[in-house]
This record gives sequence, structure tokens and C-alpha cells, in this order.
Amino acid sequence: MAEKNENFIQLLSKNKNKKWEILFFVSPVCNSSCSHCWSYNTYLGKMVDLDWFRNFFSNLNPEKVERIKLTGGETTMYPYLAELLSLIREYLPESIPITVFTNGRKIVPYTRTEDSVTLTVQNIQQLIGENKNISLQMSADEHHAGSLFRAINRRNTPSFLKSEIMKDNLAGLPFLKNMVFNFLDAVKLIEKQKPHLKFEGKLKIHCETGRLKFHKEDVYHELSKEDWRKYVIATEGLIAAGNAANLQKSIKIEKNNDFLSAFVFPGAVFSTQKTGKAETYVDECNNEYYLLGSNVGKETGVVMLGWWNIINRIYCAETTQVFLNMLK
Repeated sequence: MAEKNENFIQLLSKNKNKKWEILFFVSPVCNSSCSHCWSYNTYLGKMVDLDWFRNFFSNLNPEKVERIKLTGGETTMYPYLAELLSLIREYLPESIPITVFTNGRKIVPYTRTEDSVTLTVQNIQQLIGENKNISLQMSADEHHAGSLFRAINRRNTPSFLKSEIMKDNLAGLPFLKNMVFNFLDAVKLIEKQKPHLKFEGKLKIHCETGRLKFHKEDVYHELSKEDWRKYVIATEGLIAAGNAANLQKSIKIEKNNDFLSAFVFPGAVFSTQKTGKAETYVDECNNEYYLLGSNVGKETGVVMLGWWNIINRIYCAETTQVFLNMLK
């Protein structure tokens, strides 16, 4: 690991009474090719085993945790995701919510058949088990539709020309809509059959500025106002990073320490020595540090504060052990 990052230490010390939202990149790989993906070609750490997570959560102070979020990449590409949810619940009480972000493709069929909802219910229940206060959020925007269409047609690279992007997106929307209604029907069944789980299923629509009306009025016009209010999380404004940097209406993300979250890169280290395809981050003195994978043991990992620091490649990070020790 690089020398101690004073910016990180100061921020964490200044927020010593804060309850943290902690996000884990549980899988650095993804089975999508979204044309608006901020993390495309961004190093997100390594896929680690459950012992790594057990070491982390056994040393985490629950009183300093507001919520846990699991993201990627694509979370369902992590082979022990169901076991991970149970492991987290061993160490954190059910009052602390756990959110899982997904494109849904390994859980929800993209066709509407007699058993598509039943299959979706089974897949969700297999994932969450009897763990309480789990939120499963499935992406349902037009760019995920385009990615789904390319996957169905065995094209696994994103489109970059606006005309091609729009063509793929529109072609994929009927399949994504099938997924959406399979997902919603399954969520409603689980809510009815197992209310004690406090399970929550949400559709996540994050789109370009000015495109929310299209999603609400044209794509998902069949949704009732009540279902839209209860099941949809909708936002506009794509960040100018990754593939989204190629979109005309993407925006820059600015520093805002009032909304700090902790992002965990399992199996990663920062080094002052560049090796391979390491990503370069710069501190306030323009010193360069390199984020790369490591073969060191279960304690290896990086915590970064502030999403904007990841987007803008600003070095505000420390080891997971320093983070855990400071939260005690």
C-alpha cells in the first residue's frame, strides 16, 4: 500500500460520529455492455472468497453502519452472492438494510411465459433465503435494454454511435419490459407470501437528462401511478465517465463531502510502483498512486471515500484495515 493518505484520515476523523453507507464491488465483471456505464474499463478490485468478507464484517463496528450496498460489475456474477447475504446478516442486525443492484439477467427471464413469474420468484427466494430487510434493485432503463438486445444476439461490446445506440435500445425494450413485469409480479407475490422478510424489489431507471418522460409515458405507460411510486427509483443525469463520457448529455460529478459513502475494492492495493494495467490516481499534491490487484491474503482491500474521487481518479483511499480500525 502507498504511504498513509492524510486526506482520507482527515475525512474519516471529521466524520467520526457518522453512520456509513458502505458499498462493495462484489464482482468486477459484468455480463452487460451498456452504452451509459460509468464503470466500463474501471478497475473495481478482485472477486474474492467468502473468507475475505468474513474477515471484513467480523471486524466491522455495526454501530457505525447505516446501510450496506452490493454492486459491480454485475453482482449476480459473484458465485457466492446468496451465501454473502447470509454472512452479512450474521454480523449486522436486520435493522441495517442491504441493497443488491443487478441487471436481472441471471434472475428474471426476458420472455413472458406461464412459468416466467414462478421462475423469478424461485430465483429471488434462492438468493435472499430467509434474510430480512433485503432490497433487490433491477436496472430498467433504455441503455440496459440495448445491452440486453446485444446479449440476445451474442454481441457483447457496447455501441458508441448515437444511431446504433438508439437502434439497439429500442430493439431491446420489448425484452426488458418482459423482465420488468416478470420482476414486479414476482416481487408482489413475495411481499404477499412472506411479509415477515420485509423484502423490497425496486426498478432502477437512471437515464440521460430529458429522457425520464420517455421512460414513464412511452416505455412503462402500463404501470399504475401507485406502482410507479412504490416500485420505481427514477433519476436523470448520467455521469461523464466510462461509456457515458461519449454521450452528449452526460455531466461532470463534483466533490461533495456532505454525501460521503465508503466504496470497498476487495483484493486491491494502492502502490507507488506501476505494474501492468494499473489505474493512476492523483492526490492534492499531484503525486501519482496506482490501483492494482494483489495476491496478498484476506485482509487485502482498498476503501475509497466519495464516488467523485473514483470518477475523477483522486487518491482518497486507505486499506480496509485502516478503515475498520478507525470505525472502532
